[in-house]
Amino acid sequence: MRLAFVYPAGAHANAQYRLHMPLNALRARGHEVVWCEPSAKALPIGPLESCDLVHVYRSAETRLLRAVERLKSAGVTFTWDNDDDVAALAGRMGSDPRLHGLVWQRELASQLRAAKLATLVTTTSASLADRFYGAGARRVEIVENYVPPEFGRQTRAVHTGLVLGWMAALEHEADAHALGLRSILLKLLEDHADLRVVTVGLDLRLDHERYQWSQPVQFAQLGRTISAFDIGIAPLIDDAFNRARSNVKIKEYAIAGVPWLASPVGEYASLGPKQGGRLVENDDWERALKRLISRRHERFALAIRGKLWGRRQTIELNAGRWERVFEHAIAQTARQGP
Repeated sequence: MRLAFVYPAGAHANAQYRLHMPLNALRARGHEVVWCEPSAKALPIGPLESCDLVHVYRSAETRLLRAVERLKSAGVTFTWDNDDDVAALAGRMGSDPRLHGLVWQRELASQLRAAKLATLVTTTSASLADRFYGAGARRVEIVENYVPPEFGRQTRAVHTGLVLGWMAALEHEADAHALGLRSILLKLLEDHADLRVVTVGLDLRLDHERYQWSQPVQFAQLGRTISAFDIGIAPLIDDAFNRARSNVKIKEYAIAGVPWLASPVGEYASLGPKQGGRLVENDDWERALKRLISRRHERFALAIRGKLWGRRQTIELNAGRWERVFEHAIAQTARQGP
């Protein structure tokens, strides 16, 4: 196949999972791949007209969709990927001016238009798949995020004590507040003299000498950062935004050999000890954390299971999933015509 991957300016870091890694894995399988970042004025039509398929990540700008319509009329298959629930994010981060009023309503309308225009929509969760089907998408496929194998090859840093870590973007402020995590973590720090708490991204502002916060790390440093944890957490409240999340954070912890605790929400709900961790109900976080902190043998057993599962969740082993959905979309275009 000759495939074009369209990367819009300012794309989210998740583009590593939805564009960069699939692109490289498909290229390694022998497919010809065209990398395209649109200019400020237009999508370059010429190089794309000879492609079998053009895959666009998230972007639904009017100028881009007009160009896509031209490509479709020439028989090129258009597929569109979105791994984010814009409507739910607007409700969760209401203080962000980019998500107020007509701004996010126009963005949502554009995304729904893209979903209808595409031969195939790819996404990361059942919740998002339902949303796009409800918007009139003809076909939606869930293609999970898969991790780079390098995440499982990190040498774990030698350190004293026990590190409890949370990779948490700023929107997790709502989760931390609703679940009372600040008071829980402070109590654990007081009760366990060998415990350190580390958050990357979200600053919990814990007033304790054994709490450490750092800015978000570059993707290339993500595996190394996680490998320094002894326990990883993924706490979520049950709302529309979290139900739309992918399960990749659990995969990141697992392949690094980090036992995890997570909320039974969305794509996390089907995971458990076989994947290297345990699910925790809203009112059970303190007890679950105390148990895992105190039981080294359980952490070790979960880490082994997680690493075995995580090694099967790499992009190299699962690139065939992207390959198959693209092949089917191209075949559907050929049957139906432009």
